[in-house]
Amino acid sequence: PLSKKYFLVSSYDYHRTLNKSIINTFNKDLMGAYTNRVDSLSNELNYTIGIQKFEMLLRYVTKKTNASFGGKISHTLLNQENLINDTTITQNFLNFFPSARINYKISTTSSFSFNYSGSTRQPTLQQINPIQNLNNPLVVYEGNPELVQSFRNDIRLSYNNYKPISGRSIWVSLNLSNTFNDFTNYDIVDELGRRVFKSVNVNGNQSMNFNLYYYLEFKSINLSVGNNLRGGAYKNVNFINTLSNTNNNLNLNYSIN
Repeated sequence: PLSKKYFLVSSYDYHRTLNKSIINTFNKDLMGAYTNRVDSLSNELNYTIGIQKFEMLLRYVTKKTNASFGGKISHTLLNQENLINDTTITQNFLNFFPSARINYKISTTSSFSFNYSGSTRQPTLQQINPIQNLNNPLVVYEGNPELVQSFRNDIRLSYNNYKPISGRSIWVSLNLSNTFNDFTNYDIVDELGRRVFKSVNVNGNQSMNFNLYYYLEFKSINLSVGNNLRGGAYKNVNFINTLSNTNNNLNLNYSIN
């Protein structure tokens, strides 16, 4: 604590993930046994993810307000080691995640909150493995070792109000997100009629959703009514046969009970 109202909070986190993939493809030898390994369709891959995070926040606390502002510094090390062809791909990422959270008590029965956060996501071992997956000859998945991590921004707003005497209450929330270098599918149909696809990085994936709940009590007739309106808008980008494709989706739902 810095004072009765101000607090300084810090934290450090480190975690390391080890992944290993062994894929062997063999041709028949002269005796009919599968002993001749096909190096172009085989690999032994070690994939290591190391993440360090240091966070520092300044908190402000009063009877009506509980807020924190600060940020997090994150260092990510992605290391891909191919033991068959003796190659290594190393990627380093240094990110700053600003953060903010405010909870404001408007009255004893009403409050408002705001929250912002950032986060990253690393590609999986399947997404970066450069060897084609031939389990289905008509649908072939090919890894992309050039993938980089994605970064997502999230904003959340909410408001609630309750009137105990009348029995009325309202709750509203709004969520917004935007992702840089998100993972999406890139596919082609080759000359053999196969669908070959892989993961690539893309910008422009966004989402927005809201939720509104309104509750009423009619005490004279012992009746209560709950109304819920929710909806969202979503934008996602992918590639179909090398052509960029943008999907825009809208939904709106209403229920009463």
